[in-house]
Amino acid sequence: NESDIIEQCLHALSLYTDAIVYLDDASDDNSVAIVESVAQQYHVEKIIKKKVWQRDEPGDRNALLQAGREIGGTHFIVIDADEMLTAHCLNNNFLRQHILALHAGDRLLLNWIHLWKHPDFYRSDEGWRSRYKDFIFCDDGLCSYSSDFIHTSRTPYNITGTSYYLDGNEYGMLHFQFINW
Repeated sequence: NESDIIEQCLHALSLYTDAIVYLDDASDDNSVAIVESVAQQYHVEKIIKKKVWQRDEPGDRNALLQAGREIGGTHFIVIDADEMLTAHCLNNNFLRQHILALHAGDRLLLNWIHLWKHPDFYRSDEGWRSRYKDFIFCDDGLCSYSSDFIHTSRTPYNITGTSYYLDGNEYGMLHFQFINW
């Protein structure tokens, strides 16, 4: 149920991608209708609709990976609807250049910036500082997702290339989860 933010998320993501695959986890608001209405504008190539909610993060991520492969994807950005890349990533195609420099099996980690109670504030105190997360990877064609519980990694567990970091808060992933307090 991300109807309040899904279009902004798709718009922001489309600035960095050639195509988007969207998975709706059985939301009961109008999230799917919004995605369908802007699919052409933001290059949403495939919409996966789950009819019943079931916690299966590795299964969902594998479905997204397979759909991405089916449309010819090689480099993947894996985000939730309440996440957007910082604006600095767009400057001079900075992030896109870093993504396209990845080789099969490589991953790119960004600072996960948790906005806090307001879009102008983020957590940087102990436990929230420098929380790098692997949001981006170059597919090796063999990798897949697996985990025993929630919070499956954004990149496949058995990917074996090099991990690269984009350092600092200028090039990061904004997380809006804690905005509506």
